[in-house]
Amino acid sequence: SALAQETQDTTTLKESLEYISECRSALESLEKHVQAGQLSEAVEEVKKLQSLVDIAPLAVSKAVIMTDLKVRCIPVLNLNRE
Repeated sequence: SALAQETQDTTTLKESLEYISECRSALESLEKHVQAGQLSEAVEEVKKLQSLVDIAPLAVSKAVIMTDLKVRCIPVLNLNRE
């Protein structure tokens, strides 16, 4: 029972870290494109970030930072869906 729980915790942590790493890469790419004035590429990165937010693992989606991201950034990101 303890081993099963530890295995589940490790799996959840691994999935969360992989997800966060992907988000970080997308944010870094977005920043690079914005600073270079590559707006069409930046828009594509924003779309990617929106998709990532939509598929956040449960453990990450309940984190305070994701709640903050949804409140502050999602209204802006949703403008690109129109």
